[in-house]
Amino acid sequence: MVWHSVNRLPLQQKEAIVSVSIWHHCKNNTQKQLWNIIVSSLILLVGGTGCTKPLPTTPVEVFTAEEQAVIDRFRAEYGRDTQVMDETNETLLHKASRLDGSIAVIKFLVAEGADVNAKENYGWTPLFLAVLNENVDAAEYLVSQGADVNAKDSGGSTPLIEAVAHIENVKVINVLVSHGANVNATDNNGRTSIMEAAAYNRNVEVIALLVSHGAEINVKDKDGNTPLHVAASKNWNIEVANFLISQGVDVHSRNNIGATPLHMAVMNVKNVDITNFLISHGADVNAKNNFGAPPLFFAITKWDIEIIKFLVSNGADANAKNNAGKTMLDYAREAEKTEIIEYLSSER
Repeated sequence: MVWHSVNRLPLQQKEAIVSVSIWHHCKNNTQKQLWNIIVSSLILLVGGTGCTKPLPTTPVEVFTAEEQAVIDRFRAEYGRDTQVMDETNETLLHKASRLDGSIAVIKFLVAEGADVNAKENYGWTPLFLAVLNENVDAAEYLVSQGADVNAKDSGGSTPLIEAVAHIENVKVINVLVSHGANVNATDNNGRTSIMEAAAYNRNVEVIALLVSHGAEINVKDKDGNTPLHVAASKNWNIEVANFLISQGVDVHSRNNIGATPLHMAVMNVKNVDITNFLISHGADVNAKNNFGAPPLFFAITKWDIEIIKFLVSNGADANAKNNAGKTMLDYAREAEKTEIIEYLSSER
């Protein structure tokens, strides 16, 4: 349509033409194109000669001068194409989602048509990055625009699983669970959000939040480990272990090789705190795994004399034999651990 020629028509005819034009473009154009038609139409109806100045490109959001400056800097650095991807398949929305103070840029890119569920090479959407950057506003906005809170990356992790493993910010994690994130979703190793939180998160509030939203407390991964197994082997946080037990995690639970949380603690921790905690809550110091090894044998991984002494002083049988018929003293002699040999020999 040639707008300057229409401008010479009477107002009633202008209105009719504009109405038909907008109706036609509603069916055949994008939101941005329709916005341009509407603005041009308004200019026409008030007597303008056409749209001679650049038209707005953000029909949904109105930005302050400060926000616009942030947007301009972002575009100057990364370009203007909202669909462009780099060598890792990250879009501009991915890049904006990992930046502090980027909510204006994120809103601008979404208004320009950026895909909120686009995935980079590892399968992360912009929501993964906003959450891990602890950007509550960005996460809230992306979810409001249709970001999938249960999207999975190539390892099967969701934004929630990644979040509880890396950050302790309850507000950000609450954005996900309050918008329907599945707290019992599993990654490719059968690990759920509560297992990742038990392994890596030292904020008990995070784990409590997951439980309040229905997280299964005695869930097991592909190796048969419960949240208490992973807490004992990786986190070493007494408060986390205490909360899990208070919620009903079985301190005697066995994984696929018959190991209890106490086995895992002795094998992975070079201090007695978590070991003492588990024993004080009823863990069996002489429980044997599928190979006949009690927790004492798992001290081989560290050869820590303090752990060995602690276990024996709490009832561990220094002369216990595994399925191969060997004692801890036999292994100490093979490894030439003099101090441990002397101690175990004195306990015979």
